[in-house]
Amino acid sequence: MKFQIHSTTDLITNSSTTIYTYSDGSADACKEMINEIFDTFDIDKKCEDVFTLILLFDNVENYRYWLDRQDQPPFTGDVNKLVDKILSCKVEKPKWMFEVEENSENTFGGTVLHICAKNKKYEKIAKLVSKFLYSTFAEESSS
Repeated sequence: MKFQIHSTTDLITNSSTTIYTYSDGSADACKEMINEIFDTFDIDKKCEDVFTLILLFDNVENYRYWLDRQDQPPFTGDVNKLVDKILSCKVEKPKWMFEVEENSENTFGGTVLHICAKNKKYEKIAKLVSKFLYSTFAEESSS
């Protein structure tokens, strides 16, 4: 079986080129995989019963940049603290963050899928799924 986790990147000859990775499709694929594992082992649960899958920009500055340009920003607190609360499942991702991601033409960086366990006993598997999803690496060579 072949596992192609990330797409193939073309040869880049311009040293100022930056590549961003977007995980937008990863949430559905991860959910499908976890649901199939549960089904296969007759576990009476679904992914959303056990995990919260959270897609966020890999650079928090994208959210700050957008908020700074709003006449009436929907959030005026510390974005880093908000992201920490979201990733620890203490608060849900607010609607304005989805709006920023949908209108991301003025942002830089990609997105990352985070997996938050709803119960402490599932934290290890959440970490392992995340580790698997982001276990690929890239390197450069020249001939």
